[in-house]
Amino acid sequence: MPGPKPQILTLTDAQHTVLTELTRRHSTPQRIALRARLILAISVPHRVTTVSRELAITDKTLHHWRQVWLAAADALRVAETDSDPKRLATVIRATLTDDARPGTPALFSAEQIAQIMAIACEAPPEGTSHWTQPEIALTAIQRGIVPAISARSVGRFLKRSQP
Repeated sequence: MPGPKPQILTLTDAQHTVLTELTRRHSTPQRIALRARLILAISVPHRVTTVSRELAITDKTLHHWRQVWLAAADALRVAETDSDPKRLATVIRATLTDDARPGTPALFSAEQIAQIMAIACEAPPEGTSHWTQPEIALTAIQRGIVPAISARSVGRFLKRSQP
């Protein structure tokens, strides 16, 4: 038994123009261009049922981006009335962008990194001319700054601190 008919989006001429430009611009990231093509496609009544097949996306993805677009309707409407012509393009691009994802938590706090950097600024051990990354890592572990750290992590911290 078929489900309810998919909701067709109604785009204004300005929205249609911005979305079309996004799909044609070479500098547009592919994920944004695909989402712009998706919104354009579901705004055409007779194509709604074949969009997921044509764009090689799942129905879940199609539904998600339709809901995102519908949720942004008020912001889009306000952006169109704004005196800045680029405002609508900015809002559309933001609408089609993924939400930030949390990722993994940091292994080292800012204070630990600062203490490791301080070790690198100290005079090197007796008999050596300079600190090596493995020596800094070992010293940080011995001083109890961190329970474990690789020489490569120390190298990333040192490289990040260079101007």
